[in-house]
Amino acid sequence: MLIAKSAPDVPVLTGPRRILTGGTAIRQMGANVLILDDAFQHRDVMRDINIVLIDAARPFGNGFLLPAGPLREPLSVLERADIIIAVGTADHYGSKSFDLTEFENKIRPFNRYAPVFYAIRKPTALCRGGAGSVYSPGHLKGKKICAFSGIANPAAFKKTLMFLDADVVRFIAFPDHHHYNNTDVKQLQDAFDHAGAEFMVTTEKDAVKLDQFPFFLNGLLILTIEMDILPSRDALERLIILKLHTP
Repeated sequence: MLIAKSAPDVPVLTGPRRILTGGTAIRQMGANVLILDDAFQHRDVMRDINIVLIDAARPFGNGFLLPAGPLREPLSVLERADIIIAVGTADHYGSKSFDLTEFENKIRPFNRYAPVFYAIRKPTALCRGGAGSVYSPGHLKGKKICAFSGIANPAAFKKTLMFLDADVVRFIAFPDHHHYNNTDVKQLQDAFDHAGAEFMVTTEKDAVKLDQFPFFLNGLLILTIEMDILPSRDALERLIILKLHTP
């Protein structure tokens, strides 16, 4: 839903069988480029480029496969990756001169040649839910806030808020892909009321799941982010275009 709202002129399809949704995009919508999100394991769809995103702080978690750890496949499958992107928060990198040689040293035993880029989650704005008001991320500096999130890595969201010098007096984490209901909204409102916070903050991915609770949504601040690509966004885009044109 978030992708569809962010790119209104681009068809966005969902479904567990990517070969079916991809075929629909080609036959009915005239697509000649398919971008599959979270599809490294969906090998029934031929692809020109495999782009793998890896947590910069803990590249392989505890090193175990599901359910004992976070890995979906053995590390040896990284050899299929054409591009590897280390993802982290601004506080993890500290500056654009941050040395990620250690990260690359962990990757190279499994993939010797794929170019490595670095993507920093950079806060860009605070949007008042449903109201259209926009503030600078610096608006949170020194403010007491209550925050919540139901994404894959809620700790990264909390870390970003702390990087903005927000005083996070209460943080509530829900499971990934959580769908909010009346009980959740009441729990969050009670937490906010008892925490003595000035604002309640959440992510864009969580906010799109709260449209059915407009009064609650209107009271939220939604932190928007973008990815700052190093060494450069242009270099990554040129590489993707090159690979798409290479037979």
